Amino acid sequence: MPVGWPTMTIIDIAAIDFAQYQTTPLLSAEATLTLSLDLYNGRPIGAPAHVGKAAKRMLKTANEMKQAFIARVELAGVDFGRQVAFDTACDRFWSSLRQRLGYWMNFAHDGLDLLDEKEQDRLDLEDKREKAATARELDKHIFGVDGLNFLRRPFAQQVALMASRLSFIAASDKFDEYEEVIGHDLLTTLNVLQGRYEGMVHDRSMRDDNTTNLRTLRHTLQRHITLYANAVISMIDEDEPESIQIVLDALRPMTNARVRRSRSGEQLDKDGELEVDGEAEAEAEPLPGDALASTDALADAPGE
Repeated sequence: MPVGWPTMTIIDIAAIDFAQYQTTPLLSAEATLTLSLDLYNGRPIGAPAHVGKAAKRMLKTANEMKQAFIARVELAGVDFGRQVAFDTACDRFWSSLRQRLGYWMNFAHDGLDLLDEKEQDRLDLEDKREKAATARELDKHIFGVDGLNFLRRPFAQQVALMASRLSFIAASDKFDEYEEVIGHDLLTTLNVLQGRYEGMVHDRSMRDDNTTNLRTLRHTLQRHITLYANAVISMIDEDEPESIQIVLDALRPMTNARVRRSRSGEQLDKDGELEVDGEAEAEAEPLPGDALASTDALADAPGE
């Protein structure tokens, strides 16, 4: 046993599941950074050179990620939570549009044939059935077979899909008929929201390089954490049972990270980024997200 290793309870290596150390826990960018620093600070004393080299490589990437977080925070203060809330508000108005078209399409139901002529005149049923036909046609063009699923796309895709639908309405030779079934107020609202949405996506695009860098660094750091863990595991000498405890102590942050994530109820959104209780913690694509675990906390973070 190497000099300096403490005497400790001998652990049966056959009882240990080393698979949990073969991959890095799926965590937010901030949590991944924290994990790497915990591992580095708890690295085994007097470890072989290859372990030290893996630790330094991991620390180098961790420091690069720190700088990326700082750069991101220094960008114009953007309230990612408000962006997500705005996206949700836009989704609701598009949902209202489909509900309104559905309202008009109800008048095409055969069941209304039971109404007598006086009742039909009172409802102006003939006119409403013409609007029902217009609503059905518009619903087919706007929502097709996918319904509202386009609202689950990432922000940059969603804004384009909404724009194409509004452009179809505006350029149609049936614009007046379409506006009548949609309602002038709702159509105006959708257009105003679209302008703001496009501005939001433009602002986000100005941060694309930094966001991409953060994601790339997180993936690199995950790889370096795994390489480091494998290097530490290679320290086990089955002829020296005490070495097992040394390795388990060094890798305990990985176990703790998995436990914390399990207990917190954290999930990943459709972009593979952190969600908490089903809602992205910050930036999302859409939520859409680019959701890292709140960069603001480091001083991070539907639809794809």
